[in-house]
Amino acid sequence: MANCTATAKLLRNNIVDVRVCAEDFPASQDAVFKLMADPDNHARIFESIESATSELVYQQGPVKRYRLDYQSHWNFWKWRGLCESRLFMETNSSARTVSFKLREPGFFKTFEGRWSITAAAPEVSLHRPTSLPLGGGGGGGDGFGTRGNPLAHMQLWMQQGSVTPACAAPARSVVHIHNMMSTQMSPPYPLSLTLKGHGIRQAKDMLKGLLEATTPLVAE
Repeated sequence: MANCTATAKLLRNNIVDVRVCAEDFPASQDAVFKLMADPDNHARIFESIESATSELVYQQGPVKRYRLDYQSHWNFWKWRGLCESRLFMETNSSARTVSFKLREPGFFKTFEGRWSITAAAPEVSLHRPTSLPLGGGGGGGDGFGTRGNPLAHMQLWMQQGSVTPACAAPARSVVHIHNMMSTQMSPPYPLSLTLKGHGIRQAKDMLKGLLEATTPLVAE
């Protein structure tokens, strides 16, 4: 994905700290948040999730908390399987954040994740006249014409020009992901370093699924 940066580091107890940022996500802040904030969308959006069930357990103002149960695929080198993850998900429609926290250990020993969706800066373009009028040889109350006077040309250009927004481009957003996770069975060092790559790949795969889900919304 273009304009996507990712970093990962291995902390104590083989906890992987993953940070991914899609700086120019081609969908509006509202569209991205609505997809992420509805847990019923997750099995459709994210390829790794086989099935998902959810229950709303708390709601106050812009904050909602869900109890989630995921059946999701995992793979590590040549090993693959299906695991169950029990999580809490909290959404905040005011801050445009979606947070996850492990409810019960399973395949993951620890897991915390946070998605933050912000609006990208709008594009702005400058529109100025492409040609400048030529004044008379001696016109003007001050006794100076614009012909041959570069300063006068610049003044006319600034006065007659304007600053207007660029052509109505689709709204875009910035998506930040911060995950911290560890598995019940972690490989010993130095094989444990490969967990960083797996953490980044997982986050990028989720971004890819989110991108595919928002494409029809952008086209509407």
